[in-house]
Amino acid sequence: MPRMPGIQPDDPDVRAGLTADDRAGIARALGTALAAIHAVTAPAPGRYHPAADAVVPLEPPDASVWALPAPRPAGPGPGGPYARWVADRVLARLAQAAGHAPAATTAADRAWTAGLLAENEAATSVPFTPSLVVEDYKEGNTVVARDGGTWRVSGVFDLAQCYFGDGEADLPRTLCSYLDEDPGLARAFLAAYLDARPPRPGFSARAATHLLVDRAMLWEFFQRNRLRWWPEDWTFRDWAGRYLDLLAPLLP
Repeated sequence: MPRMPGIQPDDPDVRAGLTADDRAGIARALGTALAAIHAVTAPAPGRYHPAADAVVPLEPPDASVWALPAPRPAGPGPGGPYARWVADRVLARLAQAAGHAPAATTAADRAWTAGLLAENEAATSVPFTPSLVVEDYKEGNTVVARDGGTWRVSGVFDLAQCYFGDGEADLPRTLCSYLDEDPGLARAFLAAYLDARPPRPGFSARAATHLLVDRAMLWEFFQRNRLRWWPEDWTFRDWAGRYLDLLAPLLP
């Protein structure tokens, strides 16, 4: 990564030298670059598996990403099956999180999440062309450079989680990071992305679903590793719901 051209904007020493205009320009650059990444498409949703040396249909949520012995004969595609795969994935992660720390991921949390996923299922089922999804796209996994006063992403790394699916699933990781810091940066990032890649119908509802996917993945990781930097009595609904509330004013 140090060999890539540009600076690492998540480095505290680097960030200390950036102005507010720099930060906004970098946020816009991340949005534009993500739209370009999503121009890489595939005929159907899938993930690369080393054993098969090919992109194979998406695995069930409880399967190991790295241990699939052979390509599956069928898998979820754009439409209803894909929406169900997304919902199953979220609920599987929350079930795992509950196993790590039952008080932090309650039955009420999981029922609340399932209700939101069902409410947004029609939007998640709107057909799409599968795009390359990085799944951990954020400032910390990029380097940026400035050309003639305009910031651009000069490199992206940590690609182990890539798969082909709905590109909009890449938005929450960066959006939530910016919402924690400055909603104006989140707005700049999202506006740049949507300018380059206009959304299909149902974007706002899907944004809530994709946020739940992203937060559930992180929540399970946090609970498994006993990480916490929010009030002790918060459960998943408190934590993820905060981001849904922060995101709502930004959505078209």
